[in-house]
Amino acid sequence: MLELSDIRQVKNEKKVCGGNLSDIRHSNRYVLDKVIKFKHFSSMPSAFKQAFFSEEKGQDWLQNSLGASWEELCTACGFLSGVVVLRSEEEQSFSEVAAFGYGEEGFYYPFMASSGEAIAKLKSEPFPLSFSGSMYDLFHPEAEALALGIYGQENKGFIGFLLVEAKEIQSFAPYILRLFAEKISYEMLQPDSPIAAKSVERAPSSEPLLVPYLPDLEQCIHTFQTQKMITLYGEKGTGKRTLAKWIHESRVPGSAFLLVSSVPEHFGKFEKALIQWAAEVGGGSLAFVDASHWSLGQQKILLDWRNENPEPGLFFLEHPPFEKPEGLATFRQFLESNLSLLPSVSTYRSQEVSQIVGLFFAELAKAQNRPGLSLDPKVIVEMAKRSWPGNWQDIKNSLLLGILNCTSKEVSLQDVFSGKNQLQLGVPDSEDLDLRMAIQALERQKILNAKRIFSGNQIRMAKALGISRGALQNKMKQLDLL
Repeated sequence: MLELSDIRQVKNEKKVCGGNLSDIRHSNRYVLDKVIKFKHFSSMPSAFKQAFFSEEKGQDWLQNSLGASWEELCTACGFLSGVVVLRSEEEQSFSEVAAFGYGEEGFYYPFMASSGEAIAKLKSEPFPLSFSGSMYDLFHPEAEALALGIYGQENKGFIGFLLVEAKEIQSFAPYILRLFAEKISYEMLQPDSPIAAKSVERAPSSEPLLVPYLPDLEQCIHTFQTQKMITLYGEKGTGKRTLAKWIHESRVPGSAFLLVSSVPEHFGKFEKALIQWAAEVGGGSLAFVDASHWSLGQQKILLDWRNENPEPGLFFLEHPPFEKPEGLATFRQFLESNLSLLPSVSTYRSQEVSQIVGLFFAELAKAQNRPGLSLDPKVIVEMAKRSWPGNWQDIKNSLLLGILNCTSKEVSLQDVFSGKNQLQLGVPDSEDLDLRMAIQALERQKILNAKRIFSGNQIRMAKALGISRGALQNKMKQLDLL
């Protein structure tokens, strides 16, 4: 059996290994060898048998046995409560995978947040750390907590932690926890493990995804090199702003890009504003929204100013209808001198929509640190059949909602089409000065991320977000998330 002398030998090894991961695993396996020698003894707790000697391996053990093993292990060791938190290798985010003793409402440890000092200590100190209920926010204030980092196989580094609470931590507990951490690390490496598995993905290009589908764009960009102006015409959400920024960066990388969505009605102030905007961007670019809807005087002022100022580059982002009936004819000709049409989603073939949806999904998943996600092919088929009033922006919002809702490795139809797919989820560009919309979009993303990580448990969501549960519920109602 595992004798006190064996524990002492491991303690002595702890003093000399200095935190070296291979030495730590050597001492772990010393204890494991001792455990193996008495695994068939009738006195051995069944929890140890299931935790360390289960017939299930890899994905099966992680999905089917980890939770039960952890619960029985905590019970056998006399822990009041405990949690297992792991990081998905693809997502670079931490989430709870097993818990014991917290009840239905669960519990969140603020001091164990991914950016906190406790996690930093666990990463640098591979041995158990203790936390007193008198100093830290524990589920049982009178208890003591013990936390231990989990390290991945093959130099994967810190991948999560175990944390338990007890009124008195038994001397053998740290070593049992270390063995369980080693067990998790080992099973994550096995074939078909949901956390260790890697997927091959297409790296999204810095070029806007719609560029290959716009037949007249290449000629328009070539003309832009000489005229230093281009008009991008299309309905809302067809990608005009994204395309303008890409053309601008292709022409003069690193230079200023200024988006002007409204101009002064007073002619004198408009003239001064043009001079100021041109000075601000230097050799960069100015982008005007719906200039065809300006007054005759505003249109003439810009034409006169342009004749005297061949720089900077000019972009005109136009929505239907193209002009007012009283628009200036020469200004209309100016806009049409280099015109690129951005078609709505409804004009694309289903196959093209499906291809673009797949590219958008890869780009959004990577932006959300979840590139390991896959997309159910049924989602792509459904998206290709639906109508999208907001065009590509609506599609991207729906995909982002699906990514934020998804708690598995595949985004399903239910994740995407949850009835909230018209929410504004993407944070507006820096040129967009609508502060209220930007704040709401960011709040929606944070709340949906917390909902996924904590499986909808509002108490833990509120603690992680740093607000009260009532404030969270009010916020979710305001943001149409309830």
